[in-house]
Order: sequence, then structure tokens, then C-alpha cells
Amino acid sequence: MDLVNNRGLNLMPNFLLIVVVLLLMLILVKLM
Repeated sequence: MDLVNNRGLNLMPNFLLIVVVLLLMLILVKLM
């Protein structure tokens, strides 16, 4: 159970990280 829960918790932060990085890149492009 712990392994399954850890995998589920690790997937969300990674997804959020990707979204944040994409948003930051879009902001940088707009500033340039």
C-alpha cells in the first residue's frame, strides 16, 4: 500500500512541476 500511495503522490507534483515550467516559459517568451 505504501508503494502505491507514494507513486500516486509522486505523479501529481511532477505534473504540477511540468505545468509550472511551461507557464514560466510562456511568460519569458512574452517578456522577450
